[in-house]
Amino acid sequence: MHNQKTSPIKLRKACLYYVSCVGILLLSAGFLALIFGSDSQASVIGIWLNYAGLGLVMNRAVLRRIIDWHPVNKTIRNVFNTKLRTFLFWPIAYPWLFLRLAIIKIL
Repeated sequence: MHNQKTSPIKLRKACLYYVSCVGILLLSAGFLALIFGSDSQASVIGIWLNYAGLGLVMNRAVLRRIIDWHPVNKTIRNVFNTKLRTFLFWPIAYPWLFLRLAIIKIL
């Protein structure tokens, strides 16, 4: 596994990514519900695929650029748990992460 350097991202830009992804999720959910009907299996599958895709975007574009892993904590278990948790629960996990980072920056 090679160590690829990525440029860090500012907290404000990371929040913009998050707001954009939430907006895209809500707009696409409304659009799919309008096109296929709110109880259609196609709209539910589309919403879930969109949710997973946007979670992947957040992990690839934001998480790897906002967190700098210390070598002691960069174990497979820690990195795996963090990446999986933020992927699965990204609408909740990222605001919590941003809040913690903002508190660290302010204090």
